[in-house]
Amino acid sequence: MVPLLLILILSCFIGASQGLQVGFYANTCPNAESIVRRVVSEAAASEQNAPPVLLRLHFHDCFVNGCDGSILITTGLETDEKSAFGHQGVQGFEIIERAKAQLEATCPGIVSCADIVALAARDAVFLTNGPLYEVPTGRRDGLVSNKSLADNMPDITDSIDTLKAKFSEKGLSGMDLVLLSSAHTIGTTACFFMTNRLYEFTAGGGSDPSINPGFLPELKATCPQNGNPNTRLAMDRGSGQTFDKQILQNIRSGFAVLETDARLYEDVATKRVVDSYFGFFSPVLGPSFEADFAKAMVKMGEIGVLTGSEGEIRRLSVVNLNKIFEQIAGDDCFQDIFCVAKISDPVKLSASRTKSTAWNCDGSNLLCNSTSSSNCSPWPVGLFGEQKKMISVLAVYVRSGKKLSSGPHSIYAIF
Repeated sequence: MVPLLLILILSCFIGASQGLQVGFYANTCPNAESIVRRVVSEAAASEQNAPPVLLRLHFHDCFVNGCDGSILITTGLETDEKSAFGHQGVQGFEIIERAKAQLEATCPGIVSCADIVALAARDAVFLTNGPLYEVPTGRRDGLVSNKSLADNMPDITDSIDTLKAKFSEKGLSGMDLVLLSSAHTIGTTACFFMTNRLYEFTAGGGSDPSINPGFLPELKATCPQNGNPNTRLAMDRGSGQTFDKQILQNIRSGFAVLETDARLYEDVATKRVVDSYFGFFSPVLGPSFEADFAKAMVKMGEIGVLTGSEGEIRRLSVVNLNKIFEQIAGDDCFQDIFCVAKISDPVKLSASRTKSTAWNCDGSNLLCNSTSSSNCSPWPVGLFGEQKKMISVLAVYVRSGKKLSSGPHSIYAIF
């Protein structure tokens, strides 16, 4: 396991940022972190893949609209963030759900889903022999889940320049790119993601020349051409279940499984970072891979966080409708009338909501497809045609005739 000295060192450099603080729940839910750790430990004991999927879940949550737990939101439609192509294969939702249920039973309405995801990722690292680091908490949950927001996720075929640009957009450096990619030291990938690298990398159908010639037959044996695309293989050859820096040694030696990992050794800056952990004196003088990885995880966990009165403390996959009403009513960006519709049954919104000054909408047209109501701007025909698909009683659509940041006729789907 990790030496106590390293744990103490990690505790020293991790402090509060953007309204987050270590021990945020010390007074309101003192057992919050231990509850999450117990749930993750139980999951890891019965599901070998639990730690890597929780790490990946945290990464995917943070890279889309910030670390706000929005990846957990389920609408039943194909418009939510969870259904985005860039999130294919993301798992671990049921583990977060179990932790949330236990926290709600102990401290109802206190601990955010976003914090649970961050804490679970930390515990996943520790349970696979990685560093135990402190996670600043106090995140609030987001109210928006939008599939299109996930369009710019890092992709398996991205060039190193594209990867660096995508990380830079999130305030992350090339060093962070190397360290966060090192999370691939645990877990598996599917042969589906290897096809291009093994059989279609060149115009003539060749393989990626960066693959070590001695490793290529091994990869092709596991993932034969036209074979089962769902076959799994470890992302870290020889050490796929233990958190360590073997993944970086594999990258140096041409044994990287993922194409994006291999690209890290083709850029001068990222290559220097990879090599820095294998210097003759690095075991004594540093840098410490474990400490640097922890720093990168904490830094990633601060991307676009909501704190204070922002967002909400959400039930796992359902947003608080009242919170949505409050935020929209107080949003200075909106200039025109708001129409709010609860879809899937004909019950109108409560009079206290729909007839207020803030809304100026009588709720008579749950889906307006004409200008018959003076209090409600018409809904676009395309959306009206989709109403039969909107079966969730919690689905809320907000229509604004004018929004300063995105022009007229914008639709906001909030779940």
